[in-house]
Amino acid sequence: MKKIAIIYIIYFCSACAPYHMPDYSTNRHFESAKTLEAYNLHKKNNDQYSPDSNSEVLYYLDMGMLNHYIGNYELSNEMLSNAENAIEKNFTKSLSTLAISLLIDDRSLDYSGEDYEDVYLNVFKALNYYKLDKFDEALVEIRRVNEKLKNLNDKYNRLAYSLNQTRERKKRFTWSKVKFYASPLASYLSFLFYCAKGQYDDARIDIENTVKAYKNQNQIYDFQVPQHILQKFQCIRKENPEECLFQKNLAKLNVITFIGRTPEKKEKTYWAISQKNKVIISKRKDKKHSIDVIPWPEMPAGYYIKFSVPYMEAKKTNINKIKLFVDDNYIEMVKLDDLSSVATYTFDTKKNLIYLKTFIRSVLKGIAAKKLRDKINNLGRKELPKLDFLFNTGKDILIGLTLGSIEHADTRISSFFPGCAYVSEVNIKPGIYNIALKYYGHNNQIIKTTNFGKQKITEKGINLFTSSFFSNK
Repeated sequence: MKKIAIIYIIYFCSACAPYHMPDYSTNRHFESAKTLEAYNLHKKNNDQYSPDSNSEVLYYLDMGMLNHYIGNYELSNEMLSNAENAIEKNFTKSLSTLAISLLIDDRSLDYSGEDYEDVYLNVFKALNYYKLDKFDEALVEIRRVNEKLKNLNDKYNRLAYSLNQTRERKKRFTWSKVKFYASPLASYLSFLFYCAKGQYDDARIDIENTVKAYKNQNQIYDFQVPQHILQKFQCIRKENPEECLFQKNLAKLNVITFIGRTPEKKEKTYWAISQKNKVIISKRKDKKHSIDVIPWPEMPAGYYIKFSVPYMEAKKTNINKIKLFVDDNYIEMVKLDDLSSVATYTFDTKKNLIYLKTFIRSVLKGIAAKKLRDKINNLGRKELPKLDFLFNTGKDILIGLTLGSIEHADTRISSFFPGCAYVSEVNIKPGIYNIALKYYGHNNQIIKTTNFGKQKITEKGINLFTSSFFSNK
């Protein structure tokens, strides 16, 4: 019966194919503007994957974004909605799990997404709805962005509270207050949608939020407010804003393009060095490079435990500038939003929680491994004196496996969000125009051209075009 059970477990586990993160070829296609090829290859690589709670957020985010880029807007929204639901479910679940014990490895927890993933998935859902001519649904998604931003601090209050209830806590868990209140990209899109519907009071709120996003969040946005947004800010406050926003006999052409990629997570290693009643955290296996001291009653001296924590590393793009061409005339595009900066900032606000949790878990597991080693040594000397070689080899493998799990970082993160958003707005006479974007490298050479072809630009409604190019260094 036991053999049958073991065979069944092995069979069942082998049938559960894991989620495969994008491989080298997929990433190369993606960064070479071969988005459809990237999508097809990534889909093929995960044909056997059945979404499970551990990786489903990554799968739905990656497939949702890829479907957006290739124009499968309904499927993209389905995937991104699945990701959003899973993020909420997994975060709530993680709170109850953490309240039980700090000993659970972060990598074994169901991935609940980074804050920027949870926020910006709604922005891309809004763009999908716009492409499907569903303005009201698009505006609902923008409101979801604003709701999530308002709740960010409450989210980490809940997380810190759960961590501080654990019996293994050696130091109070604290975090930096999140000062991310508005996304310029989300607010600007909402402004455009409300203007198209003639709802100028709502549009005024959004353009004010767009300007405030730059002025009150300079820890994230280190660039100037786009000039045309400042002009709209002044227009919308007038008694008859439509007369200023929409010049007579002129149409507005709006273009947004996404470039680069958001950061990747990597790991860096620290040492926990025990002394009497305290543990020193050091960058190296000596106390000369110490960065913190944690009080730990009854801690003996002599433990040296290595552990790793995650950090965000930005990906550099080789795109130096972008020009919007309308027939033979052009305007240089300006930065609207920096998703890469948002990703790094929001991660850094909670990293104290991650680092302290990882440190405590690593020390507790290291102490347990050391005690196990001592117990096995004593058992071996007493009961297996003639099998020293086999005993020591088996012991070293066992302890090596135990110590090997101390403590790698959780570097999970989705793969296909853009690094930045750029924008242009042009006032032109209604008519048909050939519209194109040209992306320039640092040597001022054109590295990519996106042709929208001949497009009819109308005086009423909204003339919004989007594009993307993800070339990295």
